[in-house]
Amino acid sequence: KVDYYFPGYNFIAWNCRSAWFSDSRVRRAMTLLFDRESVNTKIYSGYARLVSGPFYINSWAYDKTVKPLPFDPAAAKALLEEAGWKDTNQDGVREKNGKRFEFELNIISGSAPAAQFSQLLQEECGKAGVRVNIRQLEGSSFFDRIDKGEFDAAMLGWRLDLDPDVFDTFHSSMTPPNGLNHGFYSNREVDSLLVAGRAEFDPAKRAAIYHRVHRIMADEQPYTFINAVPDKRPIARRIQGVVISPLGPYDFWPGGNYWWIDDGEGRVAAKP
Repeated sequence: KVDYYFPGYNFIAWNCRSAWFSDSRVRRAMTLLFDRESVNTKIYSGYARLVSGPFYINSWAYDKTVKPLPFDPAAAKALLEEAGWKDTNQDGVREKNGKRFEFELNIISGSAPAAQFSQLLQEECGKAGVRVNIRQLEGSSFFDRIDKGEFDAAMLGWRLDLDPDVFDTFHSSMTPPNGLNHGFYSNREVDSLLVAGRAEFDPAKRAAIYHRVHRIMADEQPYTFINAVPDKRPIARRIQGVVISPLGPYDFWPGGNYWWIDDGEGRVAAKP
């Protein structure tokens, strides 16, 4: 049996220009309200790994010293209070400047994990005075909204390249319709670092640049970074030479071309 992690992760994107999520303290509170360890236990039998930033978890760009935020409703409530979101009329929902903290979380219809993730978040947010309305959309409508940045929050996943350049997803110039910064995240230091990372050829210096990006995003939470999920495959013991690339065992180098079997009469190429 083999298991491996495709480059990628699941996340919730917060629209940073919205009335609710423009404040990083609120985005951080939302992550603290999401019991992601429970997601791993209940949905993935403990096999998924929590992630804390925007890079492939097995990449040199991923800063392993940055730990994922814990599930901490008390700390989340304190941050919401600090950011000015209070339940002054005691109706169970926080408000600020006359606006209730009630937002729409978009998920793609037919995705069982997304439905389970969103229900867990909805339950904990409700206890903290935040009302989450889950909206399931079929694929084309869902991605049309995402591509235009017309959402409050959305549950998504990225498949990443092996190179850790995330300029298109987080640089402030890449907001809709220019790029993939769907949540309108903007940070001047991150912008400078992402430009520098593209131009740096020294591996150690480039790693330091992306580790700094990782730390800033772990603090500001433009996404709630959820987890990386392994793919598990059984392979017959008589098949030899199996090497799993970061992109999987079959279609990418070295792939099945390098596998072989010994049928007792010598080495024979494995058949598809």
